[in-house]
Amino acid sequence: MNLHLITEYWEKTRKGDVKAFGRLYKDLFPVLYRYALKITGDNYKSEEIVQDFFVKLWIERKKIIIRGSVKRYCYTSVHNMAINAVLERSSFKNSVNSPASETIWLKLYNMPGITDSFILELEAKETEDQLLKQIEKLPPQCKKIFQLSRHENKTNKEIAVMLNISENTVRTQLYRALEKLSGLK
Repeated sequence: MNLHLITEYWEKTRKGDVKAFGRLYKDLFPVLYRYALKITGDNYKSEEIVQDFFVKLWIERKKIIIRGSVKRYCYTSVHNMAINAVLERSSFKNSVNSPASETIWLKLYNMPGITDSFILELEAKETEDQLLKQIEKLPPQCKKIFQLSRHENKTNKEIAVMLNISENTVRTQLYRALEKLSGLK
């Protein structure tokens, strides 16, 4: 999702715009859920963590001041909540005289903090996924020409010969594909 839109939704959310908050929730929930799941390894707990985060975000929206990336703030909050959940779970296990799972501790000790490059990787993956979905929606010939051009590095002339069409048709189809794909938000 576009960082500019996230920031815009957050600013509107701070002012009490329920629709903007809904959009923020809809766009960020899946990625935050997957992130929490990597930490906790528990579907139910991960969903609960992300839902609790959004509830807290809404309730405290006027008090929260985010310096820097809104998306980074969300990841950091969910990260901390997930770590706390894992620690609580292991603490509960310890309180009934059973040792915390080695895997939980290994996850905690080996888990790198959220870095800018990690966030960028996630965003790049999201963008790539969106792009691939949009490419799949292109009309068959347009999709074929785009893939030959961009993925197989064929020239317009080579594509025209391969598909038995004019170079002008190839250019037109590429233009249409790029036009549709550039509308990706």
